[in-house]
Parts: sequence; structure tokens; C-alpha cells
Amino acid sequence: AISRSSAAELMGSPAGLHGLNLVAALLRLMAEREPHEALCARAEAVMALLDDPHRAPAALVRLELAVLAESGFGLDLSVCAATGRAAGQGGEALIYVAPRTGRAVSRDAGGPYRDRLHTLPAFVLDEAVETVAAGEALAGFALTGPFLRRDLLGPRGLDMPPSRDAYLTLLSDR
Repeated sequence: AISRSSAAELMGSPAGLHGLNLVAALLRLMAEREPHEALCARAEAVMALLDDPHRAPAALVRLELAVLAESGFGLDLSVCAATGRAAGQGGEALIYVAPRTGRAVSRDAGGPYRDRLHTLPAFVLDEAVETVAAGEALAGFALTGPFLRRDLLGPRGLDMPPSRDAYLTLLSDR
């Protein structure tokens, strides 16, 4: 039996190559000479999934969230910014994120402001969900993108990595 390496499989997959380049671009944003063991382990797990078009998008969104968190700009998705209640507590459904603070907002509290809030896809709150539809994954990338631009890329004078845009284009065509 002929064995194929992961690199060979990725070379045949445009989404895999763009995903690999995105992982590398995200990791380049981290401070040098500082240990980032958990982030490194997550990146390795994502790279192992890049040839799986059903699991890779959610893993990449979670990697972007992890890079933000590791850089000190993590989103607070634990409780509603307005009510202080966690998801499920008192019927709380966290479905938005405030663009200025990066804090979760419930359906009820955010309803009047929904046109000014980012959508919080359900899979982001549930690490057990590995496979998501393309539209839900795109919503995840729409959530992380503005925070990456504002907090990590903008201050360094960097643009969004072209590999991210290319990956999102392939995902939206799926």
C-alpha cells in the first residue's frame, strides 16, 4: 500500500493550502520567544484537520479566537454583558457580541441593537461541535475578523492575510 503524507494531501487542496497559510499568518502575530504551548497544540490540531472540509472551518474560527485570547484580546463569551447571566441561565440565549467590548449579548438584551452587534454562531460556544455548515462557519469568521483587524493587525500596520480571504471565498462557494 502506498502511503500519502499530509503535505501531499494539502498540496492537492486549495482550501487546505489557504488554511495552512492562514494558520502560519495567525501564528506570526504571536510575540516571539514566549511560550504558547496551548496555542501551538491547537494549531497542530487544526493543521491535522485542514484536509477535512467539514471540520476545518470551525477549527480555524476557534484558532482565530485562541490567537485573540492569547494576545490579550480574547472575547468574553461567558455571560451576557447586559444581564450578567450565562447562556441557559434564566433562559439566556447568547447570540450577539458587542463590537466595542467583545462581550457576549443575549437575544433579549441585544434585540433592539442587533443591527450594530456581531452575530455569535452557536458552535463558537460549544467546543464539542466539530462540523458546521459553511454559512455558520462564515458567520464565525465574520465575528473574528473585525477583532483581528482592530486589535492585532491594525496596530502593526498589517492587512488581513490574503490566505484568509481566499479560504473564505472557497468556503462561500461550497
